[in-house]
Amino acid sequence: MKNPLKEQWDYVGVAKSIRAWSWQSSTDVYGEMILSQVFEPNRYVFDYDSQEAVYQEVEGLALAAIQDLERTDGGVSQASLGRGDLVYKGDRSKWIKFTYSVLARNAHHLSNKSNYNPDKVIEYCDKALASNTDNFNVPHAGTSTSDGNFFGPTRNNLRSYRQSAYILSLLNGNIFNGVQDPRLPLMLSASPDGVYRGVSPVVGDGTNTTGNVARIPLLWGVPPTVTVAAQIPGKYIFTDKATHPLITYSEIQFIKAEAAFKKADLATAYDAFTKGVRAHMEFAGVATADIDTYLTSAAIPQSPDALTLSDIMLQKYISLWVHGALETWVDMRRYRYNSEVYKGFVLPATLFVSNSGNPAYRLRPRYNSEFVWNLDALNKIGATEDNFHTIEPWFIK
Repeated sequence: MKNPLKEQWDYVGVAKSIRAWSWQSSTDVYGEMILSQVFEPNRYVFDYDSQEAVYQEVEGLALAAIQDLERTDGGVSQASLGRGDLVYKGDRSKWIKFTYSVLARNAHHLSNKSNYNPDKVIEYCDKALASNTDNFNVPHAGTSTSDGNFFGPTRNNLRSYRQSAYILSLLNGNIFNGVQDPRLPLMLSASPDGVYRGVSPVVGDGTNTTGNVARIPLLWGVPPTVTVAAQIPGKYIFTDKATHPLITYSEIQFIKAEAAFKKADLATAYDAFTKGVRAHMEFAGVATADIDTYLTSAAIPQSPDALTLSDIMLQKYISLWVHGALETWVDMRRYRYNSEVYKGFVLPATLFVSNSGNPAYRLRPRYNSEFVWNLDALNKIGATEDNFHTIEPWFIK
């Protein structure tokens, strides 16, 4: 009798992998989530599960995904999977690396907990993305709003955004011993007078007291006073055709560096750190000679013993700037916005009144969804309290 199942284990593995990534990304932003009841039929209200339960679900899903992706029997076919796989073209080996990257994030986010296992994190990193060719880069044709990059000018999602004074300070040498980073002109845009400027939350452009915020350039590389048309090419990840990275090799190396640093294996930490810096500079389009010069400059510690936690986290901040902002927020919350780790970083002096002077640690549930039909469940987790968004999530405690 013919087996009625297609046994396309590669499809199943990819689906589980994407779901694991999605659960991980969502819980890191919101905290508690609807998990155990989410697929129950004929249900209109749902209870929230703890973030710990969601983390366990991510781990289980990812491990199950890897098992499926390693199978070669049944209907497994790269040609078949590749028909709808715009990122990895059906290459299961790359999907396995991506899934290990999700596991690395999942295990590493728990760095504040007593059961944090840096060796397991390093193991996952060593099985994860192995070069920039493994990056999970979502491609875009860039011909219209339907197939253009979210960060590009045609989609017009960043028109009101400006580059920050903080990222500028990391690239112009203010933080790194006066060494200007060769990524500066590739990632940021100068004002019409050729000067690089950045804004601070609430303050605006603190370096141009005679001007105003409007002097700060858009991320697309044009002054905000100029009409931004679809043909504006932009730069870096801010073009219509630029890929959208979900996880990159450089991030994995910085995760490995931090994990090794925490277990006092400075040699491993330093090796991963320098690989992370080089990988992101290559991603940004820096010339090899300029990369070599930067890596031997005063901006970079020149030995494992000179490496600091701040070095690792600041270079990771640069590498994740904009496209990996949510992961950066995970890191900054793990260190509770510590200015000794994030040198030069200052929280806004003015916070929303309901914050009671505390920074945000999560996003609130959307006001016009669960607040309408699932209010009782929100009350159970305290999500209706004015300061809910300032309550630290489980993963950093």
